Amino acid sequence: MQKLTEANLQNIRKFYLTFPEFPTCRVGNLAWSHLTRIMRLDSQQEREYYIQETAIGNWSVSVLERNIKSGYYRRLLSSQKQPKRKKDALTIVNTALNSL
Repeated sequence: MQKLTEANLQNIRKFYLTFPEFPTCRVGNLAWSHLTRIMRLDSQQEREYYIQETAIGNWSVSVLERNIKSGYYRRLLSSQKQPKRKKDALTIVNTALNSL
């Protein structure tokens, strides 16, 4: 059994505070290493996103860390909030014909 260091005890406390409904909350079959990285996130929605994506995508700890550090979740949100500015072909043709 691993020695309970002060850092481990702090992580266990943080886990309890972050996931108070455990074991009824869904943290998937994630390893403790995954959960310690996810617990550092402030947003509950962001934590839930990374839990789901890590479980579905079978992400390693290094992939999870890379995605968190690169702001993967925030970039995904910002790309969904931007309105799509594609014009359909008919609109382009009508504009071109009207300008003649």
